[in-house]
Amino acid sequence: EGGEGDALWLSYRIGPEKVPDVELAAFWRRAVDPKHCQEEVQKLEQVPRLTVTRRELPLVPVHDIEHWRQVNRRRKETAKAKREAETNPSLEFMFNAIFGVQ
Repeated sequence: EGGEGDALWLSYRIGPEKVPDVELAAFWRRAVDPKHCQEEVQKLEQVPRLTVTRRELPLVPVHDIEHWRQVNRRRKETAKAKREAETNPSLEFMFNAIFGVQ
């Protein structure tokens, strides 16, 4: 039983048999200088995943740049409105301060 478990765990191990040093060096050169690296990296053998194959949790929604621009614009407008409300009181407030509450 122990031998089968060890063999299973060894299948997850990534070593020189699965990723040769030549390919690893090519990955490194491409990572260092992706614009000028002309080397093609060959597709590697797929390995089993250690994570769960099904997603039990819902994925977090990913928003594009336009969404975040709108969020920032709304936040800035709210902050500006709050500052203006502090410096420029409403007409109703000014009437109540001048003539009293009716």
